[in-house]
Amino acid sequence: MKTIASGLILITSLSLFPRGVAAQEYQGCFMRNANGTIIDLDEICQGEIEPQPTANAEGIIIPIENRLGETPVVNVTFNGENSYEMLFDPEASNTTILPAVAEALNIAPFARSNFNLSDGGTANLGLAVVNSLQAGELIVREFIVAIAPADSNIGVLGQDFVKGYEVEIKENVIELRRR
Repeated sequence: MKTIASGLILITSLSLFPRGVAAQEYQGCFMRNANGTIIDLDEICQGEIEPQPTANAEGIIIPIENRLGETPVVNVTFNGENSYEMLFDPEASNTTILPAVAEALNIAPFARSNFNLSDGGTANLGLAVVNSLQAGELIVREFIVAIAPADSNIGVLGQDFVKGYEVEIKENVIELRRR
């Protein structure tokens, strides 16, 4: 039960990944961690890092595979080929993947950052970029994920994935509509 709780409490209060900025005080591709320190991302950025949805903007459907308690579990495909079940938690600020998923995708952290957890604790997690992330009809590209602690047993698809969408969770599907 402790490992389930670890997965569920992960990342709820920080919006750590400012991917698009209209006026930048720092040139290039970068992010600020929880301490305000600038992390240079130029080595991994190849153009715009804002998630680029490729689905119909009028309505996007994500099937619910099952539930963990009341929280939907959805199938997520990484880089067009590897699929894993993840919690769909639009109240979690950021998306996290399991260390085993990062290893299977052959991605390594480019930086580390502190995260506030819903239980009031903090965790220092690695940050990595996946080429694409797909849930149902929604695909985002060049997406930054946090790598969850080793004792977590399921990844979390957070609000950074559904940024810009109204979310309606129904019995068997999640519906997204552009704001």
